Amino acid sequence: WYFGAKHPHTDLTSEDWRQRERMWELTTIARTFFEDHLPWWRMKSADRLLSNKDAYCLAKEGEVYAVYLANENPTSIDIGKESGDWTIHWFDPTKGGELQTGSQKSTEASAQFSLGTPPQTQRQSTDWVAIVRPAK
Repeated sequence: WYFGAKHPHTDLTSEDWRQRERMWELTTIARTFFEDHLPWWRMKSADRLLSNKDAYCLAKEGEVYAVYLANENPTSIDIGKESGDWTIHWFDPTKGGELQTGSQKSTEASAQFSLGTPPQTQRQSTDWVAIVRPAK
């Protein structure tokens, strides 16, 4: 990690790496999420599939879509000609933990469908990741 040269406790001057404790926690949450829930090494950026231009999508098209939302603006995803039922689960990247259910647990595939809204829980931020997969 590069801490930056214009902040107190830079890479070159820091004697106490505990100053970055929250960064280490978020890094652990992100790494665990990717390792436990995504075939990240086979996925590619697919932001073009989203209706919300402030959201980001990582996809193995036809298998799994991870959509990062920094706000709760309504977002739809276009999964093309896929069919069948698809599940939508949510992950809180600021707290970690298990996948959660939001306003819409599953949907029948269509050219474009809404992800719904994340779980209504007490949280520190509005950041969420939706994981969309075919139902088993």
